[in-house]
Amino acid sequence: MGDHVVLRFPFNDPDKPEVVDVLANVPVDWKEYLKKRADEVQKEGRYIPANILYDEDYYHPESMEKIHKKAEKDS
Repeated sequence: MGDHVVLRFPFNDPDKPEVVDVLANVPVDWKEYLKKRADEVQKEGRYIPANILYDEDYYHPESMEKIHKKAEKDS
């Protein structure tokens, strides 16, 4: 399980994407949602949804992982 982000890849600099949205709920129609957000943001580029996988993360410093996971569990 994971949340989703909407990324915008600018046409003139695709190596520097920006996060447009972070979503806990998936839209029913991604295409319509992306069109709406692009119209609101008013920046050229490619708008792409991506899934955030929480089991593929890394903590720096590593000692923070135990603290963070305990806080998540307790909340």
